[in-house]
Amino acid sequence: MTSDQANEIREFLISQLNENEYNDIVAEVNTRLEEDYGERAFERNPISVLTFFLVESIEVLENLSNRNFGSLISRFNQIISGENKIGRISVELLNQGKSVYFDLKDLPDYKNIIIDFRDILNQIRSDN
Repeated sequence: MTSDQANEIREFLISQLNENEYNDIVAEVNTRLEEDYGERAFERNPISVLTFFLVESIEVLENLSNRNFGSLISRFNQIISGENKIGRISVELLNQGKSVYFDLKDLPDYKNIIIDFRDILNQIRSDN
């Protein structure tokens, strides 16, 4: 893979994420890139930037996904004694001074995007 190809792939992935309203993912990955930029030789190696982008995107998506929600509830219920079991977890968010409750099971499942990004990452790693 050439440097130009790596840049084109990264730019395409960013545009697709932005077009599909995943701007927060792109912003978080860019923040992480800025934080790590001084410690790595990204400027000389666009393939490293692409790899970093994919790895960090996967991590962010995994952290925001509900894919582990069911197993999390099961683990809590294994620890809890008695008949009162947890069926849901809600968090209270403050929105302009008002409380809004959000059920964590309503988080999206990013499994398909994560699989696609892992496939791309594995292909890049095997080619280089």
